[in-house]
Amino acid sequence: MIETEKAILAMIIEYPQYAPILFENCTLEIFESTNNKTIFKLIKKLNKERRQIDWLTMFDLLKGKVTEGYVAGLLKCTDGIFQSGAERWLLEKIGTLKRVKAKKTGMLECMRELEGQDPDFDRIIEIAEQGKLVELAKEPVDFKTAYNEYLDWKERKTTDIDLGIPSFDRQTDDYNYGEVIGIMARTAVGKTFLAINIINRLINLTEHKIGIFSLEMSKATFMERMMQVFFGMSRYEVNDKRKEGDLNIDEFMERHKKLNIYSRIYSVSEISRLVEKDGLKVVFIDYLQLLRKTKGRSLYEETSYQMEEIKELAKNREAVVFLLIQISRKGEGGWEVVTMDMARNSGTIEEHCDFLIGLWNPSLKENAEVYWNNKIAVRLLKNKRGNIKGVECHFDKFTGRIREIEL
Repeated sequence: MIETEKAILAMIIEYPQYAPILFENCTLEIFESTNNKTIFKLIKKLNKERRQIDWLTMFDLLKGKVTEGYVAGLLKCTDGIFQSGAERWLLEKIGTLKRVKAKKTGMLECMRELEGQDPDFDRIIEIAEQGKLVELAKEPVDFKTAYNEYLDWKERKTTDIDLGIPSFDRQTDDYNYGEVIGIMARTAVGKTFLAINIINRLINLTEHKIGIFSLEMSKATFMERMMQVFFGMSRYEVNDKRKEGDLNIDEFMERHKKLNIYSRIYSVSEISRLVEKDGLKVVFIDYLQLLRKTKGRSLYEETSYQMEEIKELAKNREAVVFLLIQISRKGEGGWEVVTMDMARNSGTIEEHCDFLIGLWNPSLKENAEVYWNNKIAVRLLKNKRGNIKGVECHFDKFTGRIREIEL
């Protein structure tokens, strides 16, 4: 399949506008040849940096990195292929490569899963689907389609998605599909509890399928916190009452049937595929810094790339994304007033979030004022629809419930 690999890469160099087809279908691991792996990585790097991909650039940057004469040999792979048929030809070649690769590795991985004590059937399905060809969706671009979309947008029922913090909700209205809401705080301040409070509210208000990607906590730990907020009890009370049969578990399960909980470490692209597969319209990611990373990138490059992907996820999947963000040491122990620049690599985060919310807890500071007992401060740091605003919220540390104190 080395010649097929070469043909695919040659076509991308000749017609770089088709690079998205390559990246949607292929990862580095699909290539067997070391030379082809090197060329694929360079094409991906140039594409990400929005630099020109052409033969002169490839000859220059690959000098000494691939076998001598290898790039020149690629040129022959495009003989007789014209742009009018390039896309279909490329899809056929990529499809062939994926099917062969899937046959070689898929059965072995599936058998490993099936032979385990607790087979992951979702993983087996994912393995089986790796051989499928993903074609880029054709976007209608005529003016009439745009006008009809405008009419639909104006007449469409609102999303009914908000925070449940009245002062903020009056400033932002409902959040729309394609928007990203960032929630920033230091560890142990209450980011996850705020997300759970929002979920607990939304399950009563919306018919949307909701997904929480709990990258830090296991499903069991996250479930315990969900029960604290839902039943209004400490985790000890929840456990005792459950053992005694004094909790209405049936109601709890019925109310949350639209909620999916994912607890593995995923990349943004993996989350995007799950959002589409499972029909999610409201997505919580807890938290940004724990997303699966790509080797070889600096922290700034990785954050920039992930934020771009998260915004694309929200827009292309027509979902509302709540993104939890761990702030830098500027936030001290969680009691300092949170500002926009406290997010690690804050420029790219601010750019791609439509709304940013900061949380801090003055009571965490030694010798804090009694006034701040059972309270947290919450500030709307960025609001693309208007004013920013700060509020105080009651935060019950035992139950995790949060509500605005309207002054």
